[in-house]
Amino acid sequence: MFGVLGMALAVGLLSGDPVHGDLCRPRIAPDPLVTETIAADALQTPYAREVLDVILRPHPEDLRQSVLELEHALAQPAFGANELNARTRALAYVYLGGAYYNLDRKDASLDYWERAVSTRMLFPDEAASVHFNLAQLYIRASNVRDTIIHLRATACLTDAETELPDQFADVVGHASRMEVVHPTLLAWREQLGLIAARQRPNSPPNDHN
Repeated sequence: MFGVLGMALAVGLLSGDPVHGDLCRPRIAPDPLVTETIAADALQTPYAREVLDVILRPHPEDLRQSVLELEHALAQPAFGANELNARTRALAYVYLGGAYYNLDRKDASLDYWERAVSTRMLFPDEAASVHFNLAQLYIRASNVRDTIIHLRATACLTDAETELPDQFADVVGHASRMEVVHPTLLAWREQLGLIAARQRPNSPPNDHN
């Protein structure tokens, strides 16, 4: 997890439902057979191996070089969806989001992590982690709408309150002090407050003033 908490004020949506209902339902289930099938498929092509070679480096000496190599591989015009499957691409987006975060490029982190979850090809625990990273970046950027959306996704992809990220309640607390006008977001924020309270039952209640 990447800790990037911040304080800010923001407004919610003016109209319309803020998020599609399938946000919390990745296509991939945590099934070993599915995992093995995806891994085997991802390794069938040289292009996929080129991408995975960068992702799987344990300690890249030059993070910028790794980013350049990975983005170059992803941008190859000769290859498309049939050559690089969606699972491999999703993992590449997660890697690039983290790399750009460590390079202090939060805008690029947001872009790649949003791409990663939009593929819906991450496992639930992976998706929950990326959604929480996004929530932390959005709280820092004064964006209460997307903070709440990604906190909700984090919660509904996590089996129990005890398995939520350690800073989940902190981010919910920050969001509780932001201005929100959209009724759906207000309802979700209230639900998130209850979840955070169960995660930390001995914590004082959030200050909504």
